[in-house]
Amino acid sequence: INEISNQSEYIRQTDKVNAPLSSGRARLVSNEEINTDFSYRPFKIVEIGFKFIVGKTEDKFPEKPTEINTNSQIVRVNISFAGSGRLRVEGERHELNASTKANYIPFEVTKGNQLGKNYVWRLMFDYRIAENLQTSVNYNGRLLGQSSVIHIMKAEVRAFF
Repeated sequence: INEISNQSEYIRQTDKVNAPLSSGRARLVSNEEINTDFSYRPFKIVEIGFKFIVGKTEDKFPEKPTEINTNSQIVRVNISFAGSGRLRVEGERHELNASTKANYIPFEVTKGNQLGKNYVWRLMFDYRIAENLQTSVNYNGRLLGQSSVIHIMKAEVRAFF
């Protein structure tokens, strides 16, 4: 069916960093992940997407290795405006469950998320007002684990001479 597409991947990675124990940077991380991304285009100007990710990450460097199971769901909607702009809305949910909380968990293992449930949402709007005048508005919100919600918004107008 022309309106529906899928891309699925199996990813296996190894991340080994040798560093002094005092630095806290040493790690031996193996990661396996399966993700599938479905895209549905009901109209030429509209695309709806769903992405599902499951994975297992293990840091074998600590005396008692840390194992983290992840599952993520991502939903997105793209709307194009006849060559002059687009609107993109995304929502993500990432859940990380660790075998132990006693070990230091490197940023590279969690990919910037915290243990537990993490939510991220985005709104991106680009529009060309004239041939040499373009506007964009970007909003990002995130709730990582038990922390407070963080909001970031950026708006700009560009003129080309």
